[in-house]
Amino acid sequence: MGIFHLRGEAHHKMETARSNFFWHGPGQKKKYHMMRWEVLGTPKEEGGLGFTDTRVMNQCLLSKWIFKLERGTQTHAAIC
Repeated sequence: MGIFHLRGEAHHKMETARSNFFWHGPGQKKKYHMMRWEVLGTPKEEGGLGFTDTRVMNQCLLSKWIFKLERGTQTHAAIC
């Protein structure tokens, strides 16, 4: 995810697996959803659970990789 730009279907599959785990748990029946998934993705300070958006995470990791290449740094600590 940090080197390749992922397509929309890859993000959809990751979000589906994550939401199924959160909403249903392992081997449970479907439950009634008390909140929309978008609300759960909001930061904790704003009342959500702080789930990260995989599309945004992919873009940030790619930007970090490009930044490292442009600066010519080899160490991870130089950017963090």
